[in-house]
Amino acid sequence: MAILFGRLATDADWMIRHVGMAPSDVEPLREGLRETARTRQLLFPRWVLVMVHFERALYRDPSADVNRLWWDLVERYQGVSRLEGRDAPDWACKIHLAVAPVYYHNYLLGDLMASQIQALLDGKGDAPRWFDGAGSGTVLRERLFRDGARYDWNETLRRLTGEPLDPRHYVAQFVATS
Repeated sequence: MAILFGRLATDADWMIRHVGMAPSDVEPLREGLRETARTRQLLFPRWVLVMVHFERALYRDPSADVNRLWWDLVERYQGVSRLEGRDAPDWACKIHLAVAPVYYHNYLLGDLMASQIQALLDGKGDAPRWFDGAGSGTVLRERLFRDGARYDWNETLRRLTGEPLDPRHYVAQFVATS
């Protein structure tokens, strides 16, 4: 839910209808906001791949050259070249490794879930966008929040949307956009 609502920060319709910004101030930004959101969503999975593969390799062999491993993964998944001759623990600046290990993949799962939930709400609402009418709140309250933590996340998503996690909603929202 935090990811779904966090995406509203780059939604021009939200800014106009719910933040109270003047359309004349927001409309010139609409395309840039959309592209900012899309670019973030297309780049972020590459970062997740770095983190997941790094942690997996780190825990498998903690005596490995983790500085080299980090940059091998950054180059492979993000296409960012390491500085020539650099041998420093750049990986250690990622606080998640110390305070939330083996967690980073959850952000990508959250992004996929947010797209799937938004696809459901956009099709069920009583207003043009999911955040405009009371229908979305009713769906969330009755089909998601009411059960609390009774089911695991994928069963909860299946009960809410009628299907298990499916990346096609994410692809339709961010990749298939022209």
